Amino acid sequence: MNRLRALLGAVALAATVGTPAFAHSVLKVAQPAANAIVSTPETLTLTFGENVGLDFATITLKAEDGSEIAIGDIAPGTDGHSLSAPVPAELAAGKYTVTWGVLSKDGHPVKGDYSFTVSP
Repeated sequence: MNRLRALLGAVALAATVGTPAFAHSVLKVAQPAANAIVSTPETLTLTFGENVGLDFATITLKAEDGSEIAIGDIAPGTDGHSLSAPVPAELAAGKYTVTWGVLSKDGHPVKGDYSFTVSP
C-alpha cells in the first residue's frame, strides 16, 4: 500500500512540475470600460497583462445594428501593454461592441469583446 501511495505521489508531482505553464494575454483595462455609459469617446484603449504588439492585433467597433464603425489605425502604447485606436466620428447614442484580437507571448491568438453605451 505504501508503494502505491509513493507511486501515485510521484506521478502527481511529475504532472505538476513537468508541465510548462502557458499564459495568454488578458485584457486588464479598457477605455471606455465594459458596460460603461459614456459620452462619445475619442479613443479606444485596451491594456493587457503582458506586452502585445501590432502584428496580428485587431480592434473593431460595431454599432447596435451590427454595422462596423470606421476607426483609426491601431497604435501601441508606450508601456508595451496597451493598444489604442482613435474614434474619428461622434457616435450616436446607443450600445457599441468592441471586438479585439492579439497574439500572446506564447504564440496563441487571444480575442474577446465587450460593450459600452453612448448616452445622448
